[in-house]
Amino acid sequence: MSRTISISRRAFLQSVGGAAFLLLPRWTPGQAAPAARPRPNLVLIISDDMGYADLPRFGADMEIPMPNIDRLAAAGVTFSDAYVSGPICVPSRMGIVTGRHQARWGVYTNVYAGEPFDGFNKEKTLAEYLKAAGYATALIGKWHLCGNGRPMSGILPDKRGYDEVVIIPGGMSSYWPDASLYRHDSENATAPEYLTDHFGKQAADFIRRQKNDRPFFLHLAFNAVHAPLHALDDDKAAFDEAANADRKTYAGMMRAMDRNIGRVLDALTQGGFDDNTLVVFVNDNGGPALTAAKHSYNQASNAPLRGYKFDCLEGGVRTPMILRWPGRAPAGQTFSGITSSMDVAPTFLAAAGIAPPADRPMDGVDLLPFLTGAKTGDPHASLCWQSFFGNASKAQAAIRRGQWKLWQECDLSDGPAPDRWSLYDLSADIGESKDLNALNPEIVKRLDAEWRAWRARMKNPPAQPAEARAARSGKEK
Repeated sequence: MSRTISISRRAFLQSVGGAAFLLLPRWTPGQAAPAARPRPNLVLIISDDMGYADLPRFGADMEIPMPNIDRLAAAGVTFSDAYVSGPICVPSRMGIVTGRHQARWGVYTNVYAGEPFDGFNKEKTLAEYLKAAGYATALIGKWHLCGNGRPMSGILPDKRGYDEVVIIPGGMSSYWPDASLYRHDSENATAPEYLTDHFGKQAADFIRRQKNDRPFFLHLAFNAVHAPLHALDDDKAAFDEAANADRKTYAGMMRAMDRNIGRVLDALTQGGFDDNTLVVFVNDNGGPALTAAKHSYNQASNAPLRGYKFDCLEGGVRTPMILRWPGRAPAGQTFSGITSSMDVAPTFLAAAGIAPPADRPMDGVDLLPFLTGAKTGDPHASLCWQSFFGNASKAQAAIRRGQWKLWQECDLSDGPAPDRWSLYDLSADIGESKDLNALNPEIVKRLDAEWRAWRARMKNPPAQPAEARAARSGKEK
């Protein structure tokens, strides 16, 4: 693993052809938005359950060409040490859309009702801030933050800042035509074609309908490549040499997602929006294990990382992330500072000139100063996790600071034991295979104290009686 790359201001200016980088003035709700320069359009693209290794720029497995993601990366910044706030769909997505750690309201696993879910409903989403500042907003794909199917629960996304909504009603869906959809203008819609293509075309259509007199925010969250394994024959046919039939189908699903990312990028170019559009691509959590239940199994590969979806090991929480903003962020660079998917919201707000909320601290940070050389080092000195899936007695806890990663499997309520941590040096052992606990007791002690201080600032989850644990096991998506 490489050391943190600090991008000097001179290197940044060279990478953008000498263009000056100017942040917009801050905008506060209730005031007229500043008009000194056009506010940028914002595009957030999320993939689902993708393997870390399945993008050539990040992992070891390179048999799946992804030309459009490569195109995005070539014109932007690739983040080698980016993380999600939770290794499963709902917690991770809550962190992305709020810029705050979901543990602040007691979420440590997928939840769809009750006190932790109500806590999220009291949060403010990125789309709400942007809409209040005059942005046109759209959500297309997977939301998974208003229940896990029909009937949907909580506050629907068209009441949370999105003008236009086209989503699956839960956490997973068939990809075939007639897949069930919720739209802002129809509660019981269906997809007329292969779902990934439909989402890509809907996103491109939203872009084509925009004008230069109003900025827009597109939140495109593919449910690809989440189970079930459904791919078009033409996409599967491109991978005759795949190791097995399921991997071939998975590769076909990846190909379809990349094709539709290309549709979005083409629509930006055709509309003349490229130079004034900030695009971020990120994955929601690590790929599932080959032994995963049917609702998660998809043949993803996280090599050389250890762990999978649901784990606080690197394979569950380290994520591919790319940022492109022509003339404002360096092109073709890799940034290895510790970053988080929670950084998306504050980075987008800063780019739009919107002041961060004063009534609730964001756990994410604005990445732009680190990319322009205005700031150096790691955007996050440390990141912490606690998560469980199904069985709360087998929760996991972890902290990353610098080169060091502390990890433990533990009971959710009791928390990690001070003497049972595993310690890994990610600079030499990204696969977390060599436990260095015994050789570095002071580091373990220091990181243990830091994790506990973080956890004390978070909210406790609801009690998890044995019968509730058993009822949950195997039913999440």
